Amino acid sequence: MQPIRTFNVSPSLPAQLAPLQKLAYNLYWDWNIEIKDLFRRLDRDLWETTRHNPVATIAQVSQTRLQEAANDDGFLAHMERAAAALADYQQSRDWYKKHLKNDKFSHNNS
Repeated sequence: MQPIRTFNVSPSLPAQLAPLQKLAYNLYWDWNIEIKDLFRRLDRDLWETTRHNPVATIAQVSQTRLQEAANDDGFLAHMERAAAALADYQQSRDWYKKHLKNDKFSHNNS
């Protein structure tokens, strides 16, 4: 008999871990080792199984493990450092303007 529907049950992210979702959905994690280490720390085996995919990792990690992480001061501090690094990166989007402002192709030259 063929199943009529398939349901995927994802864990509920505790409020303390809300920054994980923002970190997972921004590709900045791909070149930030601290963020990669954070997801690896959440569940090392799952990190490997999902082929280092943070979105899949938070979607598949057990609710028990999420609760443990939400109560782990070390994990929370690591997550806050990673979230701060992402925020700094997002606010420094003017790299091009700072470094290439004298470029003859710059739009600022009139």
